[in-house]
Amino acid sequence: MQHDPNAHTQVTEVVLPAELTEPLPDDATTATLVARTVAETALGVPGVHHLGGIASRAADQLRERLGRSAGTAGVQVDEGDGTLDVQVSVVVTYPQPVVAVADEVREQVTAAAQQVSGLPTSVDVRVLDVHGPFDDEPSPLGGAAAASAGTEAASRPADAAAEAAARP
Repeated sequence: MQHDPNAHTQVTEVVLPAELTEPLPDDATTATLVARTVAETALGVPGVHHLGGIASRAADQLRERLGRSAGTAGVQVDEGDGTLDVQVSVVVTYPQPVVAVADEVREQVTAAAQQVSGLPTSVDVRVLDVHGPFDDEPSPLGGAAAASAGTEAASRPADAAAEAAARP
């Protein structure tokens, strides 16, 4: 984190997932632009570990590997009647205060979405989990690859059980 003593803000460098760094198509809709902006903004809030749950992130990465269009995991934007309804699903990093992180996400996402779209925006922040220091979260990509491997992934527990039974 960098801090400029003359500024009233801090700059936090955030590593973005690949789907957030690829160029948007020329015909991208307002909802698509807002979804990308919301995801980048939410990931930049201190205390946000990641967006979306394990299943949605794994499915998104699997779709991307198969060459299908990948969405923005953890963000849903609905446009209607001249307003935007945004839903952001986050996992908060322990020991950050959950309510404070959710409030900050709501505030920053609302400002960013309104700046991009110019439309009145309502933001619903859902905290899916708290990621603590002892959480052993497997990579979503690893879980998706294991699920698509089918028989290979199914044989691993049997191999491990056979090895355990063979030990004295």
